[in-house]
Amino acid sequence: MESAAVRILSRRMVRPTTTATGNGHCRPQKEDVEVIHLTPWDLRLISIGERGDGTVTGAELVHTVAPEVAAGDIVSSLYTPVVWDFYSFNEVLGADAAVSGDLPVVSLALFAALLGGGASDGAAVRIVSRRMVRPSPPTKTTTATGNGHHHPPKEEDDDVEVIHLTPWDLRLISIDYIQKGILLPNPPVTGADLIEAMESSFARALVRFYPFAGRLAADERGDGTVTVSLRCTGEGAEFVHAVAPEVAAADIVSSLYTPPVVWDFYSFNQVLGADAAISGDLPVVSVQITELADGVFVGMTLNHSVADGTAFWHFFNTWSEIHRRGVDGGELSTPPPVLRRWFVETIPVPIPMPFPKLHDIVKRFDRTPVQECFFTFSSESVKKLKTQANSEVAGDEVSVTISSLQAVLAHFWRAVCRARRLPPEQETFYSVVVGCRGRLNGIPPGYLGNAMVIGKAAATAGEIEKRGLGWTAKLLNRAVASFDETTMREWLERWAMAPDFTYMDNLSSAGTAIVTGSSPRFDVFGNDFGWGKPVAIRSGAGNKADGKATVFEGPDRGGSMSLEVCIAPDALARLVADEEFMDAVSSPAGRPAGVMRG
Repeated sequence: MESAAVRILSRRMVRPTTTATGNGHCRPQKEDVEVIHLTPWDLRLISIGERGDGTVTGAELVHTVAPEVAAGDIVSSLYTPVVWDFYSFNEVLGADAAVSGDLPVVSLALFAALLGGGASDGAAVRIVSRRMVRPSPPTKTTTATGNGHHHPPKEEDDDVEVIHLTPWDLRLISIDYIQKGILLPNPPVTGADLIEAMESSFARALVRFYPFAGRLAADERGDGTVTVSLRCTGEGAEFVHAVAPEVAAADIVSSLYTPPVVWDFYSFNQVLGADAAISGDLPVVSVQITELADGVFVGMTLNHSVADGTAFWHFFNTWSEIHRRGVDGGELSTPPPVLRRWFVETIPVPIPMPFPKLHDIVKRFDRTPVQECFFTFSSESVKKLKTQANSEVAGDEVSVTISSLQAVLAHFWRAVCRARRLPPEQETFYSVVVGCRGRLNGIPPGYLGNAMVIGKAAATAGEIEKRGLGWTAKLLNRAVASFDETTMREWLERWAMAPDFTYMDNLSSAGTAIVTGSSPRFDVFGNDFGWGKPVAIRSGAGNKADGKATVFEGPDRGGSMSLEVCIAPDALARLVADEEFMDAVSSPAGRPAGVMRG
């Protein structure tokens, strides 16, 4: 089968130009046909015992071209890209040739690639360079573990700090890396000068966040259990320079729909957190600086088992301030992270998971086709939804206050039920991330790691449509309020006894669920690297499933919000055409392209 990148020009059968014979044991069965009987070594690999003979019709010769594939695409990454498409007979068994009687036993593909300067990770995005950036100055090398649980590392690791992962961390090792990034105006310098400066400030930010320069390690203990830790080896984080001279800011921000090229602004697409622990040498952080026609996109990829969205943007805020102000250390206004992991006192550290190998928890799924839209709600629109929701629940026996976010998400939930054309009796779910910082003693605001649980609201599509915005928002309010310190501690203890993991296929529940991550409280648009605040925020391909909605602060800040919505194409088309939903949406999320030019 041809792929989008590889096109087949011709196939032909090539016959020998001279007569071939055996090696002394030739037993011609017919006058002009030589028969070679297969040995046990041969038959063991063919999975069929039939005997037969046939004429030699030749070997297959295939001519293909892939003008958008460069040599660097093949050799510059740990991961193997489009290479499978360089071969014929993919997933064809040896027995298939014997059964059919007419399949050739040899096929040669002549592959013509564009061996140009640099790798091309997409038609519009070209990778110029990849390198590992280590913290500068060198990383700390003392030993640290959990919250009062001091467990020295193995003797051979005496000079490497080991951070054991918590239940919050381990639960997310089965999903993709986090991928978030910002679109910036044109910088005063470009090319090598820009990249050198960005790399320098990135290395200085890694000093504070030195665990991000480490590597995950899985310890298969031989007793049927496996543990995972983050080793602060200082090997570095990946730093990628890319160019996309034919992509303009307007291509990204001028439409409700997110263009596919945005996914090429990130590394490690569809790489799971567990892949890094299994390999032992994949970085846990990668940043890609992509120079556009009239701006720069800074995309960051982070292993979700290492940290959550709060820690992600904490690092981003630190990096941008270092670059903008040219300072670091105690001169930074962004507070330093708290590196010590927090564990409930009753669970073992490290946590032994009941699997012989980490491979046993990995599941890979077909990625259902989805489309993305970016909807922005102005501060006035958010206030209007919040006022409406609170007025609708004002007379309820149990008094609640609907938040701005709950009102926006309730409005979205109701619209998605309509867009999906769910029958009234169909149960639908909404999962929201509930942060543990501030809800659990011992988890400070600057905690570097994962500190969140998932609150789940459920109702039928008919109830959501009939009972209105306030009732729907109240379901979300209850889902969040159901978590307090006691329930969170209990959840952590249960997980350590019976680990369960988050998987891509359970994010959407066959098109009946929604899951929302991130937060409008994250300081996205404060990431000024010194030549202007971000123009837009967009995320990569990581964890994109039908029903995924990511919330951000709006570009105008001041209470505005944006929703990056990922659902099936037919449902998304109906959502965009839903007047009730779109009445609350302002213009496409982003400023006019003119602001990009300096």
